[in-house]
Amino acid sequence: MDISPLYELRARLRAAMIAGTGLLSEDFRLKRASEAFAPLEQASPVFAKIGQLTGALLSPDAADKENLLLDAITLADAVLCTQGTVSVEEELKPVAGCGWGTAVTNAPYSVVKTLTESLLTSGSGHYSYVVETHRDRPELFKDYRVKTAMIQALGASYAELADTVAEWLKEEDVSILPLLQKDFDPKGKKEMVRRIHVMSAIDGEASNEFFVKILPEAEKEVRQALIFALRCRPENVDLLLELTKTEKGNAKKTAYYALAFMEDEKAEAAFSELYKKKPEEAMQYLVYVETKWASRFVAEKLKEQLSPWTEEHSKPVLSQEQGNLLGETLAALPGKSGSDICEVFRAAANLEDRLKYTYEDQKTVFVAKGVTETVIAGLNLRNRENTFTFQTSIPYLLHQTLHCHPDEELCALAVELYEAKGRRGGRRMAYFPAAVAAQLLTDGDCCDWLEEQLKGKLFQSRQELYPFLARGLDGLRFSERENGYVLHIKRPYRTHPSGEPMPEFCQPVKQDITGRFTDILTRCQDRDIDQVLMNCIDSENEAYCRKLGDYFYGRARNLKAVRDYLLALKSCRYPKCEGLAVSYFSDSSLTHYFSEISAYAAMLPGDKTAIYEELQRVYNLYKQGRIKTRDSGQWEERFSDYLEEWKNSI
Repeated sequence: MDISPLYELRARLRAAMIAGTGLLSEDFRLKRASEAFAPLEQASPVFAKIGQLTGALLSPDAADKENLLLDAITLADAVLCTQGTVSVEEELKPVAGCGWGTAVTNAPYSVVKTLTESLLTSGSGHYSYVVETHRDRPELFKDYRVKTAMIQALGASYAELADTVAEWLKEEDVSILPLLQKDFDPKGKKEMVRRIHVMSAIDGEASNEFFVKILPEAEKEVRQALIFALRCRPENVDLLLELTKTEKGNAKKTAYYALAFMEDEKAEAAFSELYKKKPEEAMQYLVYVETKWASRFVAEKLKEQLSPWTEEHSKPVLSQEQGNLLGETLAALPGKSGSDICEVFRAAANLEDRLKYTYEDQKTVFVAKGVTETVIAGLNLRNRENTFTFQTSIPYLLHQTLHCHPDEELCALAVELYEAKGRRGGRRMAYFPAAVAAQLLTDGDCCDWLEEQLKGKLFQSRQELYPFLARGLDGLRFSERENGYVLHIKRPYRTHPSGEPMPEFCQPVKQDITGRFTDILTRCQDRDIDQVLMNCIDSENEAYCRKLGDYFYGRARNLKAVRDYLLALKSCRYPKCEGLAVSYFSDSSLTHYFSEISAYAAMLPGDKTAIYEELQRVYNLYKQGRIKTRDSGQWEERFSDYLEEWKNSI
């Protein structure tokens, strides 16, 4: 059906709006368009309605022509909207979807514009705005315009902004992969490296075809990041083996790092060959790798290295070369698991002090080279006499290994080594942190076990045991993301040698933390253990917050209201603050500036009324001369005014 008369009629109606309704009855062009449209009135009731409205407009006796004209134009526009068509002569092809987010968010354009500009502009002020917006209005980051800006922000000159945005993007799904791959520059710099890291974190397998495709053109850091990303698909093992032979420098090292993640016999064979030529380097590539063959491999090599000391009366001297290799092998233990690893841990623990001999060169400093330098430095593997304190490193490494891969066998081993007969005093207590972590990570109620240890006689007082307990609880915290309690520790280094940020260890705790377990910890009355409890605050658990709040409140008053306790009380939304500021400002060993009043008030728990009443009590102390002050003139002039401001704000 030809509806061109309707287009002509609408044009004449719009012209009539400009000319005015007073001349409608004399508009011959509108009359002619109406006559041309008349045959269409039989085709549809809506067309008939348009014709009826137009006829009324042309009648000299019609009233309220303004509204009639508006109705006619509105109806004509509505009909033409439904009749629109698009056609092409070529073959139709589907348009690729780009599920980058919602088309728009329910936010003013000015808000989205400010956010995108902050993402694309350098400066710490912009960074703060972006972080605060992500915290307060996370829905804005689903807008496709914002997601596009986030991709560009991966190349921000302010590295902290770029790294933070990269972590947010890693929480997206595969729908954002096309946007990350769009306009990718294989010869680019840090922005392209971050894109690869994000794609690997979201779904490395889904991006594998893209990685392989652009690898031949990639250069420098981008090439290294692509090589390391190949670990995400098992089928890439042959390609990685080839790269270990064809690449040079850091790219070749990265190929070995990636190959170590491959659960494949070919990878194990390649490392066996490398170990024959460069044993230290082979071990460096295996740090924190969790493949089964790597566990067997490290256990076998460590057992070989310890064999000279297994004979009861043997006292071989540890050479520098042996010490470096042993250090690299020990540093590779975290992440490994299984019966072979448990066996070698047990054998190492049984060596006691046999492996405690100086190097051939007394001036040699024991430290591993390369990737594990930071790891070894944290193990305290040498003492002031430059001797290799092997025995202290094994409990530490067992504790680290539990955080990486807490299987049942390793957890049982930690408790076994702690409770082993014949191991006394400090040697036994060295395994206590690992045993505590093992109890948290396994099923069953550990409270009876923990109570029994606190009643033991390993030390002259409980206070000597508390540092070991706090070390075992290190990393215990409530995780909003996991909606539960976890053991969370950071790796000794944040970035893998390939340049990719390393995920932190986060293992779910299987014990009920909020009940009897907390009661045991609060009875310790220990500052380090209190820090653990502060990390356990779950703001959504009102009963637990009240329980912790009561404990922290008493501790804060007894300890002169230490500031960490005040912040913990605020996190618990504790309603009282009576005596907290008084105990601090009345301390005769401290001299106070007036600026401390407002700073301290900001940390106090409770509502405005409770804080005002506590400030009033501090003011009374000041008037009584019981507060040692600096800038005393400011106190006299400002304190009463400050109280009045607080009173008016209630």
